[in-house]
Amino acid sequence: MNNQIWVVATPLIVWMGVFCYTLIIDRRMRAIENLVGSDDA
Repeated sequence: MNNQIWVVATPLIVWMGVFCYTLIIDRRMRAIENLVGSDDA
Protein backbone atom coordinates (compact mmCIF):
# COMPACT_ATOMS: atom_id res chain seq x y z
CA MET A 1 0.00 0.00 0.00
CA ASN A 2 2.78 2.42 0.91
CA ASN A 3 4.58 1.68 -2.36
CA GLN A 4 1.49 2.59 -4.39
CA ILE A 5 1.11 5.86 -2.47
CA TRP A 6 4.74 6.83 -3.13
CA VAL A 7 4.52 5.83 -6.81
CA VAL A 8 1.65 8.31 -7.16
CA ALA A 9 2.92 10.96 -4.73
CA THR A 10 6.53 11.26 -5.95
CA PRO A 11 5.76 12.45 -9.53
CA LEU A 12 3.09 14.78 -8.11
CA ILE A 13 5.55 16.34 -5.63
CA VAL A 14 8.17 16.69 -8.37
CA TRP A 15 5.62 18.28 -10.73
CA MET A 16 4.47 20.72 -8.04
CA GLY A 17 8.09 21.66 -7.30
CA VAL A 18 8.85 22.28 -10.97
CA PHE A 19 5.60 24.23 -11.39
CA CYS A 20 6.32 26.50 -8.39
CA TYR A 21 9.93 26.93 -9.56
CA THR A 22 8.79 28.02 -13.03
CA LEU A 23 6.30 30.47 -11.50
CA ILE A 24 9.02 32.04 -9.34
CA ILE A 25 11.42 32.30 -12.30
CA ASP A 26 8.66 33.79 -14.48
CA ARG A 27 7.86 36.43 -11.85
CA ARG A 28 11.54 37.30 -11.42
CA MET A 29 12.03 37.60 -15.18
CA ARG A 30 8.97 39.86 -15.49
CA ALA A 31 10.15 41.99 -12.55
CA ILE A 32 13.59 42.34 -14.14
CA GLU A 33 12.00 43.22 -17.50
CA ASN A 34 9.81 45.83 -15.80
CA LEU A 35 12.82 47.35 -14.02
CA VAL A 36 14.86 47.42 -17.23
CA GLY A 37 11.90 48.82 -19.17
CA SER A 38 11.31 51.61 -16.66
CA ASP A 39 15.04 52.42 -16.63
CA ASP A 40 15.12 52.61 -20.43
CA ALA A 41 12.01 54.82 -20.46
